[in-house]
Amino acid sequence: KFSNVKGNYSLAFEDLSLGNPLILNDEKTNAASIIKIFIMIDAFNQVKNGNISLDQTLTLEDNMKVGGSGVLQHSKEGTTYTVEKLINLMMSKSDNVAANMLIDLLGINNINDEIKALGCNNTELNRKLMDKKSLDEGIDNYTSVGDLSLIFNKLYDNQCLGKDYDEQMLDLMLNQQLKTKIPKELPKGTKIAHKSGEFTGIQNDCGIIYTPNGAYFLAVMTKDGESKQQINAIEI
Repeated sequence: KFSNVKGNYSLAFEDLSLGNPLILNDEKTNAASIIKIFIMIDAFNQVKNGNISLDQTLTLEDNMKVGGSGVLQHSKEGTTYTVEKLINLMMSKSDNVAANMLIDLLGINNINDEIKALGCNNTELNRKLMDKKSLDEGIDNYTSVGDLSLIFNKLYDNQCLGKDYDEQMLDLMLNQQLKTKIPKELPKGTKIAHKSGEFTGIQNDCGIIYTPNGAYFLAVMTKDGESKQQINAIEI
């Protein structure tokens, strides 16, 4: 599928009842919005540890607004949102403003500490979403299909933060409203708990596909390519 697609790709696939994932070209890759999975995990981890609560509120300020995906960039300054609402917006609509507000609350160092505690060696949060200045300086966020395979296995087996939180996080990804890429050509009604991401030259998607024959994990990450080619290869 990728033989004639410009750029590089990584892929992981696994029957979650069997383990032993197939992983191709596993390498540290630009994460784009897939990094939001790890922001979500640390948010729930800090809730679990009593550092924050889901019902505490944060206030939107105009200087927090950035472009790209999401709805908060169009919201009125001074509007308050609960942590729970921000997590929901970050995962269902891939809201960049919500993600950045959560990064400010949680702390980049704390998020990265949780990433390492989970055993992810190729995943790093180094900048906020839509931070063009950092991008221009070569600073980006990264993950890999191997790390994503590890995380989704932990979520599926309730070994990430525990059954209640892991099921809640998978439910959030089941409700993602962006349905291109992996979900596009699945049979109608197929459930998929996933998170996609894209930026210039980058098209990513990963998640758990639930079928009558079992649950399967799939992650595809592409870089240095042309978006239409990349998306077509992921969808077919």
